[in-house]
Amino acid sequence: MRKDLAWFLLRIVYNGPTSIMSDPNHFPVKNPWRSLAGVLFVQAQNAFNDNFLKIILISLAGAVASGQFIGDNAQRVFSAFIPLAFIIFSPLAGYFADKFSKRNVIFWCVIGQLVILVLTLIGIKMENLWVAVFGLFFLSLQSTFFSPAKQGILKELVGSRKLTFANGFAQMLTMLAILGGITLGGEWFGKLSNAGQDNWSAAYLPIFAVSLFSFIPLLLHFSINKTPVQTAKKFEIPILWRHFGYLKELFHGDAMRRTALGISYYWLVATFFGVILFDFGKMLHPEAPGDASIESSRLFRYIGIGLMVGSVLVSNISRNGVKLGLIPIGGIGLTLGMILTGFLPGGSFGFYAGFITVGFFGGFFLVPLSSNLQDIAPNETRGRIIGASAVFTSITSLLAIVISLIFTKFGLALGYQMLFFVIPTLLFTWYVSGLMKIQDGKSVPEN
Repeated sequence: MRKDLAWFLLRIVYNGPTSIMSDPNHFPVKNPWRSLAGVLFVQAQNAFNDNFLKIILISLAGAVASGQFIGDNAQRVFSAFIPLAFIIFSPLAGYFADKFSKRNVIFWCVIGQLVILVLTLIGIKMENLWVAVFGLFFLSLQSTFFSPAKQGILKELVGSRKLTFANGFAQMLTMLAILGGITLGGEWFGKLSNAGQDNWSAAYLPIFAVSLFSFIPLLLHFSINKTPVQTAKKFEIPILWRHFGYLKELFHGDAMRRTALGISYYWLVATFFGVILFDFGKMLHPEAPGDASIESSRLFRYIGIGLMVGSVLVSNISRNGVKLGLIPIGGIGLTLGMILTGFLPGGSFGFYAGFITVGFFGGFFLVPLSSNLQDIAPNETRGRIIGASAVFTSITSLLAIVISLIFTKFGLALGYQMLFFVIPTLLFTWYVSGLMKIQDGKSVPEN
């Protein structure tokens, strides 16, 4: 019995359903790996800056606006910025990613990030929290336009066969950047604050230093090959509110629908965890904002290390195509991590191990789904499909923030909040794992 089970697991992981749409030996552009390296670095730098700025402003708001709604709920308010920006502007972002070369879209997003960082620094220098907060919102808007370009360009560079391999490393580098941004930002602010620096100075110096390094992606942009325009369709005003039309396109066909729902559920859980980690920091260090910031960074680091290792492992397993058999393994592992963090005392070894487990198996769950969505989306609408997925993911992310507010309002213990997602995670894992039967070794766009 055990031998049969082991053979089944090996079969679905190494020889199981594989998604391959195009010629596996064909690379769409010359020097694809050089271009890929440029894209991955720019993507990682963008993620680093987003999270570095976000955790510093959350810590700053908690220190200078304590007792006010914005100070006590900064992580929830700021975490809502990206979902709101995606819901409002994602169709336009998807259109730009299809209408123009994704390389050019990436370049203008890099320019936009530089301008936004300067705006944020001006707000902090003026000791005006709201100007700095607007800077963070505009950075969320920049991420909305950056997302479909950075995701859609991967297949245009390396093709289907190497898509999951590229996605695994993209996920790993992005998580490393997020991890670095949160860790460095939280600990830098915390140590300056604990050393006696006033809170505004403790926020200004780190952001100024990081802004200086944001010129590097401008140079790396030239290493990325120009990719073709995917549509000749002219801009029309109705594009701005075609959200539901694009969602209908996203949910056309069982394979696309299950993939999109799986991705969205993962980000619902990830958003909830991202919010609750700040609450764990405050719970473990209620009287020391600097130490609470450092503790929150530590918890993010544990999840990030797990996700990074898991993504690299998935990338290596999937060198020759998307391995859908990894999804149920990821879902079961996510559930185990939630149980550990929910039942064990905060600050214990098992508690921290639970966060690493959540991150590690999150890579098994998310990477194959993200690769599958990019692979089965038709070339001419890939940017729009990815943009629609971002809209739906943003809706579920906002739902996660609302759930967190409700739990906080009723005083539900943090451990029970973690356990709330155990049964839904198992149900979604069962549903999404149906892709193995539906696609059965091949994936074609469903028109």
